[in-house]
Amino acid sequence: MLETVLIFAKDEEKALKKVAGLSVVRRAAMASFKAGISNFIVLTDSDKVAKDIKSAKKLSKSNIEILSPNSFLQNTEKLKENRFLFIEADNVFHYSLLDFSTSDFNSKLSQYFQGEENTGISIISTQAFKNIAQKENDFETVLNRFMSSFAPTKIQTKAVWTKITDKKSIKTAKNLLFTTVTKPTSGFVSKYINARFSIPVTKILSEFRISPNFITVITFSIGLLSAWCMANANLGYFYVLMGGILWQLAAISDRADGEIARVKMSDSKFGGWFDTVTDNLAYVAFFFGVTIGMYNLHPQNTEYLYLGGITVFVILLGLAGMYSYVIRIGSASLQTYNAQLAEDENQSTAATLLKKLKFMSKRDFFSLTFCVFCMFDKFEFVYWGLMIGGNIIGFVILMSQRKMMNQVKTA
Repeated sequence: MLETVLIFAKDEEKALKKVAGLSVVRRAAMASFKAGISNFIVLTDSDKVAKDIKSAKKLSKSNIEILSPNSFLQNTEKLKENRFLFIEADNVFHYSLLDFSTSDFNSKLSQYFQGEENTGISIISTQAFKNIAQKENDFETVLNRFMSSFAPTKIQTKAVWTKITDKKSIKTAKNLLFTTVTKPTSGFVSKYINARFSIPVTKILSEFRISPNFITVITFSIGLLSAWCMANANLGYFYVLMGGILWQLAAISDRADGEIARVKMSDSKFGGWFDTVTDNLAYVAFFFGVTIGMYNLHPQNTEYLYLGGITVFVILLGLAGMYSYVIRIGSASLQTYNAQLAEDENQSTAATLLKKLKFMSKRDFFSLTFCVFCMFDKFEFVYWGLMIGGNIIGFVILMSQRKMMNQVKTA
């Protein structure tokens, strides 16, 4: 496992160009950090570049040294491993490009390529580099001699990458980065409908100092407002319509916090938990809101209240079990529970049902469905959809919990 990265910020202007809110040089450092790098050596003659790197909160606990390129040649003892990662800070790339699991790193120089283009990212033999550095006083001369002395092992990558040369390349880099923000677990509606609304907005928001957690709070607030509208369904069609639209808007907004976190590499365990907990609180509030709204429309039928209460209780029991499971395995996403259950080799009844009903449990699907119901003033459809779907999903989860918890105990 590589532990040290050498980031060469030759051109101050290019290194400080911002792509989706982060400078090119900081992106290189953050991507290295996500790949497991803990030691950072930044070669630059620019005080602005040095300040930009040092202000990165994610790197505050890492070992960071800022040196001028030529003075580094007298300090090569700082390279203590057999190999180190080298990045030229005029490239923007997705952190998945830094996949150190490949077995190709067996030469003195391994370079990442896309087709015939060198990405400016290499893995270098420390001793071979030091041997040349001892004979020169100019870093760029050393670098050029080193690169020309060895036939590189070419590692082809399909990861997002582009070289920064002008404003057009910055726009290209930003667009490419946003092709990576959709999670593999996202549903059909989220990928092909909600993303068309969330990504253009997130592209704008990414240029400002807006945290993913702030967007999570906004999403949660929209969800609560939707629940309030649903609870007042008896006041007329406007409240039903607004409740449906706001719930769909919350589903779109729910993408934005994750998009910001992934494109800015600012995701955190706290952020994951905060998003998960607020989402589930919003779901429960929505259940209550629809239940109260149905009762307000039919005050003579108290069974609507009882059924809603039972459904919420079943959902809460299911959520309690799921939270217990993900906490024990150290995850911050309830999707982990669903994924593990779906991989059940014995294909239990719960696993089979979950696979068939998976689309129903995804927020993107039921949010759009309920929004359409509300647009056509079919509030009762929303109520019965929640009651039937909520109980089915809740009981499927309850059926699976003993087996899932036993797997944790035996792991």
